[in-house]
Amino acid sequence: MIDLSHLRGTGAGAVQTRVAGRVLWLVAMMMLATSPILASDKGVASQRPLPVPRDKPLAESLKHFVDPVKGDDANPGTEAEPWRTLQHALGQLDAGDVLYLRGGTYYERVTCELKGKPGAPITVGSYPGELAILDGGYPEFYESPEEAWEPVPGGAKGEYRSVKAYPDLGQEARPRRQVYVMGNFGDSMVPLHGYHELIDLRTDNKYWSRLDNNMTRAQGIYCGPGVWYDAFEIGDETYGTKRIHIRLAHTDFQALGERNYRGEKDPRNLRLVIGGPDVVLDVRGAEHVRFEDLVLRGTRNATMRIDKSKDIALDHLTLYGGVPALKLSSSGDVRITHTAFRGLSAPWSFRTSEKYRGASAYLFYAEDDEPRNENVEISFCEFTDCHDGPYVHGIQDLDFHHNYVDNFNDDGIEVGPKRRSGRLLIHHNLLSRALQMFTLHGARVPGEIVSHEPGSGTYIYRNVIDLRQPINRSHPKSPEDTDVYAPSRLASDHGSPIWPVIHAYHNTVLASGRAYRGYYARGLGGHLRGTRRVVLNNVFSQVTEEPGLFPESAENDLLVDGNLHWSMQRPPKHESDPLAEARRKGKWFEASKQKYPPGWTAHDVFAAPRFERFGDSGRSGEDLRLQEGSAAVDAGVALPGGYPDPDCEQDAGNPDIGAFPLGCEVLRVGVDGRVSATAAEPGA
Repeated sequence: MIDLSHLRGTGAGAVQTRVAGRVLWLVAMMMLATSPILASDKGVASQRPLPVPRDKPLAESLKHFVDPVKGDDANPGTEAEPWRTLQHALGQLDAGDVLYLRGGTYYERVTCELKGKPGAPITVGSYPGELAILDGGYPEFYESPEEAWEPVPGGAKGEYRSVKAYPDLGQEARPRRQVYVMGNFGDSMVPLHGYHELIDLRTDNKYWSRLDNNMTRAQGIYCGPGVWYDAFEIGDETYGTKRIHIRLAHTDFQALGERNYRGEKDPRNLRLVIGGPDVVLDVRGAEHVRFEDLVLRGTRNATMRIDKSKDIALDHLTLYGGVPALKLSSSGDVRITHTAFRGLSAPWSFRTSEKYRGASAYLFYAEDDEPRNENVEISFCEFTDCHDGPYVHGIQDLDFHHNYVDNFNDDGIEVGPKRRSGRLLIHHNLLSRALQMFTLHGARVPGEIVSHEPGSGTYIYRNVIDLRQPINRSHPKSPEDTDVYAPSRLASDHGSPIWPVIHAYHNTVLASGRAYRGYYARGLGGHLRGTRRVVLNNVFSQVTEEPGLFPESAENDLLVDGNLHWSMQRPPKHESDPLAEARRKGKWFEASKQKYPPGWTAHDVFAAPRFERFGDSGRSGEDLRLQEGSAAVDAGVALPGGYPDPDCEQDAGNPDIGAFPLGCEVLRVGVDGRVSATAAEPGA
């Protein structure tokens, strides 16, 4: 890697820097188009690591066993004579019991209403060294695909349909413009596109420019390998053959390169997961229950739901969405650790194709109805590859840390306003690739007022927020169209609703492209109507363009200071410090002294951060910790009292700017800490 973070100045040096910035943007898109693959079958390579068994000793508590092949529900549930189904087994458990699921696939949709006791929870998990999969779909498409599909008479080239009808998929009354069936390639678990229009599945048109409008039914657009369910409503009745259609035609978008679909076209030669209509694991009114080492998949609904429950723990689960992968409702004392949430976006998916011609789902959704979810911890988890990421608005108190959040072609983390006192702590995470990383929709309750109580609000700190790589935004308009990517943004809104109180401090933000609307701190200095914003001691480092340097009006409830800004592509118009120039041009600086005597940005720095190694596009070998002599060392300002920050004790002298104080350890995030936040490694 070439360290360009030291480049500065005007004249020839600045020209070289601008050229380097443009080259690096192109390189980022090329690397995205040729991103590494992990595992492959005849269908498609896996995007993410697949779940594997975890070895650990058997519990000493009273143990029961289930085996989907050798078991019988008439058995006593011992290791020698196990039960066969999980649903039956759940009805036999008492507080303190442990239920082991032997390896294999359980084609069940399970309801759990277990009640353990404090200090004696009920535990359900895979047998050590084995992997139990709960699948809410139809086994024939995975176990015997050659018998499950047949060519469609008069259909499109390469179109097949299920041999059987599936009336249960059409039982739930839904609007026509919905997705009734979803699926995945069985060996790689890459999603199939869920079509809600047959014309889209059948057409040979792959280019957006041939549509009259985004939602037209007059013309179709092929969005990649996918499935469609033949059902429609007239009044209260559902009609159609109730069969599932599939087409696995290739994509040939120049912009995607190796990420195009080039796999098997005949579904009879592939193992596929085709989802059913219901929740796979529905936890209702449960108390003191643990779920460990399980894989959940196979639904068009929520993969897992936790409703009106308390003291629930998930550890080392893999949840494949699902709309969403996990829905959390009116529950408290929930702890989610080392769990992977995988979404509905395939390598060839685009924001437009999911939003207008498919399923635009959240990956994790915490409902914001009363009573709200309270006291939730989510740590060492992974949220990847979907339209929208975690919706945490509906959690009153959240500790979200050491997580890996990556690849959302619309919203990243939806924080939402807080109606009463409560805190969202978002810290020590690696957050990358989202059209808008922090976002929100409008208030859910008319007249909702944002809480300004001391100690409440959203605290965003000690995160690496890597926005250098773009996302797949726009479906190609022609075979040669490569203008399909959009820069990732830090913060933006949906029609200027009221944001929560946000305290953003000690983050390292890496970006490319112009700051959204020119807002200070790449958007964190905007969206201020009716709320408060504090932005202190962050690094904002640009590969191209410049970070926003102009705060909004001094009338706003804003505090910004102690931040370091840098641009590798520093325009030559800046003969002097651009921060000083911004202060001269804006009346906001003198006016801000009425609220903050030094004045907003008084201790800001415009200088190279001097990371240990800067890989410019976020690949292996990078190290975002500070070098000795960095302008960020001892350059921050003191935080207001009561701000959570466990790393401050490692920081001798004045605060260092950015996520990593000088001399700190490497930050690792994701399941079992497999991803380095200081170096975005291949295969992550």
